[in-house]
Amino acid sequence: MIEFRAFGVLGSAMAVAGIFGLGQQGSNISLQADEINQEISAKNPINREPLVTFDVSGGTLTGPVFEHLTVYDDGFASYSSLSGSKAAVVRSKMISQQEFNELEAALMSSQAMNLMDQDFTVTDVPLSTVTFFRGDTNAHSHSYSYWISSGDYSQVEEILNKFIDTQFSKTR
Repeated sequence: MIEFRAFGVLGSAMAVAGIFGLGQQGSNISLQADEINQEISAKNPINREPLVTFDVSGGTLTGPVFEHLTVYDDGFASYSSLSGSKAAVVRSKMISQQEFNELEAALMSSQAMNLMDQDFTVTDVPLSTVTFFRGDTNAHSHSYSYWISSGDYSQVEEILNKFIDTQFSKTR
């Protein structure tokens, strides 16, 4: 039996190889997949990878709330928000290497890579989702959602809200 550990085009190619006996074992096919992934990673023509995304979305008693922040490793940051009857806001800017490094260090020293989804639901409170990325095109990421910002969740949210307030102060 052949075990396939990849999906998409690569997974389909591996399935064909397995059907026609071109790969002898799942481990050989996985080794080939790793080599292909390394080659793809080395040829990345776009030098922009996300560090963090922060989304807040849902309904409240005062209306809908939608907020989105993305910060990239080249310093590009974008922020958008829509809240209640306020006009929608979309802003982007380049931040300095120092500002990027400070944000990354603050997130790394927090629990951003360790938190899990909260295990309860709350009504009339928007859901917040944080996705923290580390690395390049094939990087691993860590994503979690929460309703109430308390404990370790509040530490990460405070870092992100401080960044938004500092970088996009006229939008909130």
